[in-house]
Amino acid sequence: MKNLLLVFMFLTLLSACGAPNNFKPQAYEKSAVLAQSMPKELTFTEESSFDKQLSTAMQSGETVTVVLPKSIEPEDEMPSQLQRWIAAVKDQGGMVDYEPIAADMTSANIELFPFSVFGWFFSDTEEKYASANNYNARFCYQRDDNLVTKIVFVDKSSPDKPVCIH
Repeated sequence: MKNLLLVFMFLTLLSACGAPNNFKPQAYEKSAVLAQSMPKELTFTEESSFDKQLSTAMQSGETVTVVLPKSIEPEDEMPSQLQRWIAAVKDQGGMVDYEPIAADMTSANIELFPFSVFGWFFSDTEEKYASANNYNARFCYQRDDNLVTKIVFVDKSSPDKPVCIH
C-alpha cells in the first residue's frame, strides 16, 4: 500500500512539473478565440458599445463593414456617431467615396458628386478614433435611390477593388 501511495505521489508531481510541448497559456487561447470571433460586419447602433466594437474591429487591419439599420441620405441623415468616424478617417488622410452595390450594377449609371464633409470635422481627440488612421471609407449605395445602406472601412494600403456586395 505504501508503494502504491509513493507511485501516486510521484506521478502527481511529475505531471505537475512538466507541461506538454503544445501547451498554451489560458490567456493566449482566449485572445486567439476573441480575435477569430471578432465580426468583420457590425450593425450600427447608437450605443457607446458600438464605438468600442468598431475600434476593436479596425485594429485587425482588415475590412470592416458597418450595416445601417435603414438606408440613409449621407449628407442629411448620417448619425452623429458615424459622422465622427468618417471625419476621423478624413482627418487622418483617408479617402471617403461612394461605390454602388454590386447587385445594382444593372441599373442605369447615376452620377454622384464626390463626398463632402461640410460641417463635419474631427474635433474629438479620443483614443477610440485612432484606429481609423489606416482606413478609407466607402459608402455603399443603391443606384435606384442613391441611399447608403452600409459603410465599408477599407485599409488604405489595400488595392482599390469593389467592396460593396449585396
